[in-house]
Amino acid sequence: MSNGTFKLRVAVDQDVCVGAGLCVLSTAEVFDQRDEDGVVKLLQTEPDEALYEKVLGAARKCPSKAIKVEKLTDDAAQGSGSERAAQCGRDRRRGSGGLAGRGLAARRRLRR
Repeated sequence: MSNGTFKLRVAVDQDVCVGAGLCVLSTAEVFDQRDEDGVVKLLQTEPDEALYEKVLGAARKCPSKAIKVEKLTDDAAQGSGSERAAQCGRDRRRGSGGLAGRGLAARRRLRR
């Protein structure tokens, strides 16, 4: 990953997040959780290159696919080229509708 030909841009969809916290466990420098419901908070939109593997891993592990990662070429990062989206979790499934496999915060929200 240290080839220097691209940058990563991270975004999160708080409406989709179930509060499982796997992102925070793997990359606390980039992700955090809200105290009241456990929903993801993004701390860095363009993390350091040293964190790329962890960020991509967090996006892969996210059970609700709430983390999106864009891979920007050097030209795109400088605003003069086109972007290539490398979305992790393309299918944006919201789960089976049941409570099994959902984070504690999501279960609490669904019970209200």
